[in-house]
Amino acid sequence: MRRTKDRVHNKFNVSIAEVDHNDLWQRTTLGVSVVANEKKFANQVLNQVVDFIGQEGGIQILDYSIELY
Repeated sequence: MRRTKDRVHNKFNVSIAEVDHNDLWQRTTLGVSVVANEKKFANQVLNQVVDFIGQEGGIQILDYSIELY
């Protein structure tokens, strides 16, 4: 997961961390954040992150949600 997190951080300039299920090797919950002055841009970046992670070999996204403030 470290490699994927590093790639996401470097490609999209976002903050990313494992925030739950740290005791399980086959499952994790990731938190991703981006700061932007337009909600549209932030939403676009976060959707690209989800697509990117979904294309990683060996990773299956079970669920995700995007919250904009």
